[in-house]
Amino acid sequence: KDFDFLGFTFNHLKMSKNKHVYYTFGPSVKSLKKFKSDIKSVTKKSCTYSFEKWTEILNPVLRGKFNYFLIPFQVKQEIKHLLEERGRIMHGIPTLRVNALDGYVRQRLRVNFSCRGKQHGGQVQGKLLTVKYDNKFFIKCMGLVTGAFMQAKLFSPEMDIDDFILLMDTNKRKRTSNQNTNRFFQYAYAK
Repeated sequence: KDFDFLGFTFNHLKMSKNKHVYYTFGPSVKSLKKFKSDIKSVTKKSCTYSFEKWTEILNPVLRGKFNYFLIPFQVKQEIKHLLEERGRIMHGIPTLRVNALDGYVRQRLRVNFSCRGKQHGGQVQGKLLTVKYDNKFFIKCMGLVTGAFMQAKLFSPEMDIDDFILLMDTNKRKRTSNQNTNRFFQYAYAK
């Protein structure tokens, strides 16, 4: 049976198609909701800060949350080597949708950016600003902490931010252009 402990959910044993037994563990639903509510309370539409101020406000919160959420990955790295020395296998698989959490933070900031000046932006206007304020902008220009980069650093500590951005670009899907996309770009660059 599944159980929650210290903000993490440990799921019951499962069997893969290859007849390997495994279980998953990662942040609980309650922890993820708390993450979103904490970010939402900090990124209200009424707050209009500079990019540097946003970074100063959000980085400590994000660093603390992601350090906690990435504990299962750190545990797996450390225990894996100990078990391999003894000829055993770790059956636990850590789970965390880190890109979804990063995306939530970026979208909250884009909505906030759409409310600058006399404009009253919302979700739609925030999505239209995806082109102007893309992932690279938040990572490189603002210096915002991302869970994906912190997770990548666990597996390859020598990775720097430029290597991570290059890795992001190679994993990006190609999109086709259509009439809606052109309208989207016109609005985004007009801001």
